[in-house]
Amino acid sequence: MKMFHFKNKEEFYNRIRNGSLQDSILDYLKRFDDMDLSIEEDTLLYNFEAEFEIELENGKRYVSDEEVAYRHGEIGKLLHDVIILAWKDFQKKENEESSESSFEADFIRQEATTFTLRHVGEEDETLEYVFLKHWLFIFNDDFCTVFSLPQSMRSKDDWTNMTEAEFAGYLTDSPIKGTLWNHEAARDDILKHYRQRYREAEKEGPISFVEYEHYLQHAQEASCHEEFILRIELDEKLPYRTEPEERWLKTECGMRPDPHIARYLAGLHIGYKKLRHAEPDEEASHD
Repeated sequence: MKMFHFKNKEEFYNRIRNGSLQDSILDYLKRFDDMDLSIEEDTLLYNFEAEFEIELENGKRYVSDEEVAYRHGEIGKLLHDVIILAWKDFQKKENEESSESSFEADFIRQEATTFTLRHVGEEDETLEYVFLKHWLFIFNDDFCTVFSLPQSMRSKDDWTNMTEAEFAGYLTDSPIKGTLWNHEAARDDILKHYRQRYREAEKEGPISFVEYEHYLQHAQEASCHEEFILRIELDEKLPYRTEPEERWLKTECGMRPDPHIARYLAGLHIGYKKLRHAEPDEEASHD
């Protein structure tokens, strides 16, 4: 559920005029799509509500999803229409990207070195690895992931020494993210980080347990990386953080390579073993 917050009706109209409200709706739809969570057209409008700091003419400050869905009231009608227009724009862009991807995939396969693997790891999927110049395209059953590799890396190179984090760093285009946040990883990182800081306490001065405990609490209760950061930023009991500390919390704490990365890299290890034993002039295409 997406709750829009406005100071008053004037801000609501301004955000429609400058396009920021439509952008927020599109971002919300894209986040769902990136997580492979579909929003059906018949339930679309029940995902949005609005709240105002100042009372509207009807004495209310809240516009429910049902009011949006049934176009009740001035705000409900406008929000309904803006959401429908944003939805149509989102669907149009999705269709255009799908057509472009199909054409590009056919062209890439004609010019490249490929091999295909099935049942990599625990997932029942087919992975097609396509090497074209310094790019690696990995097609699975649903989408394509693109890596931009160092010029020296090729299909028959030894990938066994590459780490998941290093491989994720070459990710350039994909529905997946190179890294994902989870609260268990964040808890482990906080424990490790503060053990190190306590070892250096004599250099830095006393360290408050409040900071340590609050970070652990936020990591445990947050459902996503954005919520974890927001909880920290809103916690007035936490002391001032240095720039390195702030950067660590926002970019490293709790972040781990996406599971797709581990699977794709495992596939490269398998492919390397196959290609290493292939004849020099043999076409590099395997099942």
